[in-house]
Amino acid sequence: MNAEDVTRAAGLELRKARIDAGLTLAQLCDRLPSRIQVPTLAGYETGHRSFTVGRFVEICASLGRNPAVVILAALRRAKAGVGTVVDLQALARAEGADRAVLRQWARFRLETDQDGVVVIDTSTLREMAVLCGMPPAELTRTLADFWPS
Repeated sequence: MNAEDVTRAAGLELRKARIDAGLTLAQLCDRLPSRIQVPTLAGYETGHRSFTVGRFVEICASLGRNPAVVILAALRRAKAGVGTVVDLQALARAEGADRAVLRQWARFRLETDQDGVVVIDTSTLREMAVLCGMPPAELTRTLADFWPS
């Protein structure tokens, strides 16, 4: 993984968010306070053009997306090894007896993690798996259902 991989992945995530919002490149450009041109935005989305953090945040805001969630998805796409990302609000509402420990943990974390999104590193994930009585790979698959949107 290098900076170009992350830039390309971030652009792909912006493109995905734009398409999910049902917007064309031109429509999104019209929404941006900076009023960038379509070829510039297209360059960001394809990774052929770098962008500043400020521009990234501006685009995310215009799409109604949390920039932290979008960049985490990009890092995951770029295989940057960011860990397991979890939406605590969604996990705290999870149903099923097999998720009781995870629900309790999410509710506890929400008391201190106001943004509601956490990244769980590998060693913490292993410890949580022991508490949940499941292999780490199974816990990873379970937590994948709670990726922030």
